[in-house]
Amino acid sequence: MVKVTGRTHRQRMAVQAIEALGGSVMYDFEIQGKAEPPGPRWLRSMVGDEYFMNVEEVLLWDASADDRVVSQLCNLKHVKKMYLQGTQISDASVPYLEAMHELEILSLWKTRVSEDAKARIRRKLPGCQVL
Repeated sequence: MVKVTGRTHRQRMAVQAIEALGGSVMYDFEIQGKAEPPGPRWLRSMVGDEYFMNVEEVLLWDASADDRVVSQLCNLKHVKKMYLQGTQISDASVPYLEAMHELEILSLWKTRVSEDAKARIRRKLPGCQVL
C-alpha cells in the first residue's frame, strides 16, 4: 500500500504543478472514453479516485514552465503523450524525459532543447516520436 500511496501522491503533486501553470492532463480512463475511473465506486469513495487512474497525456504550453516542472513530470510513469510546446525547458530536462519509457509522442516545439538533445532522446526512447 505504501508504494501505491507514494505513486499516487507523486502523481497528484505533478498534476497540481501542471495545472498551476495552466496546463492540463488526461487520465487513462478518459482516453478510453469512460466516464469514471475503474474500480468499485464504494472503494473509490473511501480511498479516492486517484488510486485507480494514471495520467497518460500532458499538455503544457506555458512560457513560464521550466526544467523544475519536468523534474516532477517524470513521476508520471504512464504518460504516453507529452506536449511541452512554448516552454522554457532546456537540455537539463533530457535525463528526466529519457526516464519516461512509455512515451510515444513528445512535442518540444519552441523550447530551448537542442537538436543534439532531441537526438539523444530518440536514441534512448526509440518508440517515441519526438516533434
